[in-house]
Amino acid sequence: VGMRRLFNALSLSGVDLVLHNGMYDLLFLYSHFEARLPESLQEFKARISTIFPRVFDTKVLAEMSDVAPFLPSSSLLPLYQRTRAEIRMPRVKFAGGFNHFASRTILHDAGWDAMACGAIHARLHPLVTAHEAALQGRVYMSRSFTGVSLPAR
Repeated sequence: VGMRRLFNALSLSGVDLVLHNGMYDLLFLYSHFEARLPESLQEFKARISTIFPRVFDTKVLAEMSDVAPFLPSSSLLPLYQRTRAEIRMPRVKFAGGFNHFASRTILHDAGWDAMACGAIHARLHPLVTAHEAALQGRVYMSRSFTGVSLPAR
């Protein structure tokens, strides 16, 4: 019930769901908090884009041809470090109890990874805006040659 309320709030708010290498995250969220996974990829894409109408994957952004040459890697940590070093604004403010994320890198910790994705998305917002049509709904799928495009809602 709690996750359903969160999904509904995200869906209605119009805010971006920001992931990094996020296809497996979407599969996990759907299968654990929504319903059994549909039989086909097409059906999954239709359903997930109804729940999350605005999905952006920072790895897809980092691998775009006009962005990639300026980055050491599209992996989360190098991407976060490079954008933090190069782009000072906006600053990320941590909620109480989470200030340790400012001074320590905790890869694959859900909180740190989420913070890093949000920070990258915010810092590269001009690029996100400029390439929104190409980025929105494109989700990177680890160990594949191509990502997955979610249908526009």
